[in-house]
Amino acid sequence: MMLVQDLYHIKQMNTDDGIKAVLVIHPEHPIFKGHFPEVPVLPGVCMIQMIKEIIEQSFGIRTILNETDMIKFLYMVNPEIHNELFVDINIKEQTFSNIHYNATMKNVENIVLKCSGRLHIN
Repeated sequence: MMLVQDLYHIKQMNTDDGIKAVLVIHPEHPIFKGHFPEVPVLPGVCMIQMIKEIIEQSFGIRTILNETDMIKFLYMVNPEIHNELFVDINIKEQTFSNIHYNATMKNVENIVLKCSGRLHIN
């Protein structure tokens, strides 16, 4: 299931030097009613899926998350406080069947996620 257009939309994307994107989180999305009702927090699994979707959109392909080398959740994302996220993705290696990447996601003030992994190209 794709999250783009439902949980968030891509406000801007540039692929000149790696992949840089600005995302806008939709704070009214139902996921925030359960995660968590008083203090909404963007689930970490959604952040990883968003990285995957940005890579897919920039390459025009579909992928499967094959392996993660590192995932560090560094700061909670409350969409009522910061609904814009800035994503920077570096493609370390691309082969016929895999994309190896490093990614950072941040809000205006803090890095919220650092991750690296491999996507298998469908």
